[in-house]
Amino acid sequence: MFNSDMIDEVKVYPQQSKKMLARGTFVMGQALKVNFVYLDTAKGRFVALPQDKVEKDGETKYYPHAKMINRDAIQDLNNKVEQAYNEAMKGESSAQDTPQSSSQNSSQKNTQNQGDTGFYDDDLPF
Repeated sequence: MFNSDMIDEVKVYPQQSKKMLARGTFVMGQALKVNFVYLDTAKGRFVALPQDKVEKDGETKYYPHAKMINRDAIQDLNNKVEQAYNEAMKGESSAQDTPQSSSQNSSQKNTQNQGDTGFYDDDLPF
């Protein structure tokens, strides 16, 4: 069963692109960090997880690196990313290129890389 406390932190980095609103990371269970892109398409806004695109014999297939299988978890992640994105857009005019974080458990601090945003362009597979 999914518990919304499992998503510990969401960091969003707004982007200027046709469909991509932002790139970012989220942490689950203080053990797994996942990169994502936040898209705005005809079907609405959603979080897209990393995937490989393979073209073979004129067909294109996508193979996900990770997949969320619980609808509640997917909705919770989308809600947290939307909230962090909206907060980032409000503050973007005063602080360019500053990541916006949304943390479920603010009392629990990540001591592994203090002062580090934990996000580098080189980390993204897309």
